[in-house]
Amino acid sequence: MVSLAEDERLLWSSSPSFPYQAGKLIGGILFMLLSLIAIASTYLLFPKYIYYSLLVSFAFALIGIILILYYLIKKRATRYIITNLRIIKSYRLIGEEVRQAPIRNLASIRTRRGVINRLMGNKDIIFEFPGTQDFIVFENVKNADDVERLIFELIGKR
Repeated sequence: MVSLAEDERLLWSSSPSFPYQAGKLIGGILFMLLSLIAIASTYLLFPKYIYYSLLVSFAFALIGIILILYYLIKKRATRYIITNLRIIKSYRLIGEEVRQAPIRNLASIRTRRGVINRLMGNKDIIFEFPGTQDFIVFENVKNADDVERLIFELIGKR
């Protein structure tokens, strides 16, 4: 977990909302369905080849399980944090990758919203910092307008 400085206060913390990495989840579910279809169709159409079908079905099911687990782990391991001093994106699985920057260095905030995010009421928030190509992206943020308002309040206090 990210440790805070003595004079630092946690103002907002969240993880990505549903559509985040949804392709992996949907792909996993589709592979699981393919495994069931492979077994059923082979059993009905070519019963003497059922063992080959079981092997293919097992492979599809394994790929599906891996994709679903990847989705669940990635979503749970990603954390977005805003304090009174910093913007932080943390990814913690075995090790920890932390991208952070002081709010006082923030140059601009952009948002992006695709079709699925629009339907789900989510936005991606992109924090850009001056003089660099560096930025921090919070993907699929629920109530992103509240987060933007919070950042603008913090910028106004500097």
